[in-house]
Amino acid sequence: MRGKSRAAAFLLASPFLLFLSILVIWPTYLGVKTALSRDLLSEFEITPAGLENFRMVLEQPQFWEALRFTIIFALAVTIFECLLGFALALVFDRMFPGKTFLFSVTLVPIMIAPSLMAVMYRLILNENIGIVPGILQKFGIEISI
Repeated sequence: MRGKSRAAAFLLASPFLLFLSILVIWPTYLGVKTALSRDLLSEFEITPAGLENFRMVLEQPQFWEALRFTIIFALAVTIFECLLGFALALVFDRMFPGKTFLFSVTLVPIMIAPSLMAVMYRLILNENIGIVPGILQKFGIEISI
């Protein structure tokens, strides 16, 4: 019975897995294809370039400057965020006056994104000005959300 349930689970998950693999594999394929080709927009022609594009990028000093800056920035920000998170954890571990207010203030950025997302979905699904009901009406589907 265990083998049948495993097969059924895979069968039920297969449409999602297929969709997800297409969502990942297709852009990856296009990226590799573009990276290995010479695209001449003026002539509307795409010719194979092999690794020539990569060689040209690696020879440019701007690439190495940008890479150096990116690595330094990523390391600095990661270290700063870890230290800040550790410091905030130590601060909020203690009881002090205003702790709940300060904790609430630190949670505001976390709460803003979902709230804005809710407002955006409310606008998108609004039956008077929303794009989803508008598109459905074009197909003759009347919907009140």
